[in-house]
Amino acid sequence: MSDPLPSGARAGDGLAEGQAKACKAAECLIDVLAEAGVPHIFGVVGGAVVPIVRATGGRRAQIVVARHEAGAALMADGYARVSGGLGACVANSGPGTTNLIAGVACAYADSIPIVVLTGQAATKPCGKGTLPESGGEGVNSVDLLKCMTRYSAVVSRADLLLGMWQTALRAATGGRPGPVHLCLPADVQEQTVQVEGWTRPTLHRTKTHDREAIKQAAGRLLRARQPAILAGHGAVLSGAAEEIRGIAEMLDIPVATTAKGKGVFPEDHRLSLGPFGYSGSPLAQWYLLEGGADVLLAVGTSLSEWGTMGWDRRLQPSEALLHVDVDPYEIGKTYRAAVPLIGDAKSVLTELSYEIRRLRGNIRPVAGRERCFEPPPERLRFRDAAAMESAAVPIKPQRLIRDLQDALPRDTLVFVDGGANRAWAIHYWQAFYPRTFFCATAKAAMGYGVAAAIGGKFAAPDRVVVCIAGAGGFLMSGMEVSTAVRHNKQVIWIVLNPVGPGAAHHALRTINLPAVGMPYARVDCARVAEALGAQGISLREPGQINRELIGRIVEGGRPTVLDVETDPNEAEAFQGPLAGLGNVFDG
Repeated sequence: MSDPLPSGARAGDGLAEGQAKACKAAECLIDVLAEAGVPHIFGVVGGAVVPIVRATGGRRAQIVVARHEAGAALMADGYARVSGGLGACVANSGPGTTNLIAGVACAYADSIPIVVLTGQAATKPCGKGTLPESGGEGVNSVDLLKCMTRYSAVVSRADLLLGMWQTALRAATGGRPGPVHLCLPADVQEQTVQVEGWTRPTLHRTKTHDREAIKQAAGRLLRARQPAILAGHGAVLSGAAEEIRGIAEMLDIPVATTAKGKGVFPEDHRLSLGPFGYSGSPLAQWYLLEGGADVLLAVGTSLSEWGTMGWDRRLQPSEALLHVDVDPYEIGKTYRAAVPLIGDAKSVLTELSYEIRRLRGNIRPVAGRERCFEPPPERLRFRDAAAMESAAVPIKPQRLIRDLQDALPRDTLVFVDGGANRAWAIHYWQAFYPRTFFCATAKAAMGYGVAAAIGGKFAAPDRVVVCIAGAGGFLMSGMEVSTAVRHNKQVIWIVLNPVGPGAAHHALRTINLPAVGMPYARVDCARVAEALGAQGISLREPGQINRELIGRIVEGGRPTVLDVETDPNEAEAFQGPLAGLGNVFDG
């Protein structure tokens, strides 16, 4: 069965199935993007992509002009994370393409499906040093992007476009998702494509077929004395929140998430342990590392350094690790998996839930498992709960996150940038719904959240979208505020702007090494925002961020930057994950 038309599409728009039609390759490309549910293409206009940009006129997929190509790629990433579908970006050949790299690499590392379109010099003079060229005598953009995409190819003739598009679309969304890249020479974009008989490709979710593994996993969970679930980003991408909650409540299993998995299980649920790993909850760390978990169901997590407290050996459960992942390479890479469950998380957990219900009457639970999970009172969810109520000036980061939590709607979309602010947000912000908390921890790029939040707002125009960033990350991508202003997309950027040293200084201090480099002078980010046409507000005291202020901002509808002076001496939230950093510097 073919994919349904995206919301708002009409039969007959673009390339209707079976419709005899010929059009330019650039127009055809815009139409097939629209059919795949891509209404916005983020990019920067350049000579080699003028036909693509011109083709968006009057079509369902429209160009959103960014200030920088990296910002365009990050917006496409943010759009895809919020929508659960494809994002798309476009860039000129040469430096336009190379500027995309940081954003495309973030999407690749976090398995985010985006379509990357780049221009190329016309085929006839290509190889003679055409300016700018992305092949032959220039930087080969196809080869350059192969290492950070699932598919990268040049469309050398217009008649190859539709076939290559099908290949790219399946690579982007099938199995482990990720970016794909099509490079189009300028003259090929103007060539005619015959689309008679064109049908949209049928996409299928990757499923598991190992029934024996499902039975083993169900039996292990039913016999477990102290089971646990660790849900990662793959659970979010597959839409497995309902299945995780169903299994957890059926068997009374506590659930922790990785940083990117936040929200896939509500953090105010009685079975929630909070985040585990980088800046994780002490409750989650106690239960998974010290509490004696015998069976661990790891769902959609690669069990990487940040998600395992530096590959802590105690995370290996005493009886069995049940590891669910769509990518076989991730299973057993860092921890020994007793039962590998290869496949899409939602599909695997659906079958696992069915098998648990089928076997439940035949397997007697271990004594004590009939009691509800109740953590000991001394095991707390937050490291420094007292700081969340602090009245100190400048404001403590812990108090800032608490004020934000109290002032913003429960379903706010929160994008978190790189830097120390990410640690505070992961630890102290509580996420209640899937696809509401976004951080690109695999590449940990600063500037990510500042731009990605704009793409998120395009995907969910009726939701409140905020970005929590540090001053360093904001200044890396902050010019994109003008993109939000131009398109009237309200994003609220909360910039933690301490007067003093940043995360790198504190990291070195924890391992007794001197700080390197000079501290940056403080920049008034509120005034930067005003210069870009947004609203800028400077804050210094706790309680200034409240429901009244946020209500006025949301009602006003303007992109807004809140420049918040925070205590520069607070660094506790990332002490734990950096505990092993000193080993790197030991001779």
